[in-house]
Amino acid sequence: MKKLYIMVCVLLTINSALAEDIKLSYRGGVYHTPVTLNNAVRLEFVVDSGAASVYLPSDVFRTLIRTGTISKSDILGIGKSETATGEVIEDLRINLRELKIGSQRIHNVEAYIGGNNASLLLGQSALQKLEPWSLNTRKKILTIRSNSSGNYAYGDYSSSGTITNSQIYTFIDEYISRGNSRDLKGVMTLYADHVDYFRAGMVSRNFIYKDKRKYYKRWPSMQVEFVKINSIENGYGNEKIIMYTIYFDVYNYANKKGIRGKAINTVILKKINGSLKIISDKQKVLNRKKY
Repeated sequence: MKKLYIMVCVLLTINSALAEDIKLSYRGGVYHTPVTLNNAVRLEFVVDSGAASVYLPSDVFRTLIRTGTISKSDILGIGKSETATGEVIEDLRINLRELKIGSQRIHNVEAYIGGNNASLLLGQSALQKLEPWSLNTRKKILTIRSNSSGNYAYGDYSSSGTITNSQIYTFIDEYISRGNSRDLKGVMTLYADHVDYFRAGMVSRNFIYKDKRKYYKRWPSMQVEFVKINSIENGYGNEKIIMYTIYFDVYNYANKKGIRGKAINTVILKKINGSLKIISDKQKVLNRKKY
């Protein structure tokens, strides 16, 4: 047990060294973070993983023009996009040469220009460039992990059939991070072809894909915070049964309704062709509160 505790501490230390925590403000049921546009304008944006792109009011766009940081080549024409409420809008589409969030800089980000009263939204056109990231709703912190070590191959481990505790912690962390950043494609690579899935029983990956896509649409804002691993037990053969506790917070902008609470997830992991895969996924909600 002591050895496992030391290993967990080492993993957390490594993760902290490769991550940046950005303090958020919470107003009107949404989280805001400061963003610098084109090294010229610094404003607070709503972190909106349900929005397809970055959105700016027209007065901010005019400010960028006055500062000389928007040129004709940055005007991409008129485009259609879907907001977090499901509304399809048609607005001017532009290219933002640089966005700075914390110490992270991303380049060539698509943005749409709304009216003077439009909200400042940090949507997927920016958030996807920041991956992997996660939002801790209890601590009001946006965590951006470093990608300097290269692209992470989901569930890519040694070909040995043994599943180590270190691999389990890394897998759970990656699974939660991908879900928080709404990387549906990345989440799906962590599932086996057939999974004992919640109350649906044994289903295909295609079933899970459709179910999660529907869930993401229902809850445009969805954040999960890892609390602890309750137990790790041996299953059939080389399988591992993991129980872990999470806090969850989901919100629908259109209905202005949310649910937050605590749950215990139970997953069974199996190494298939050298990669860890989920073959069973269950959840028990301990408490939930609507807001």
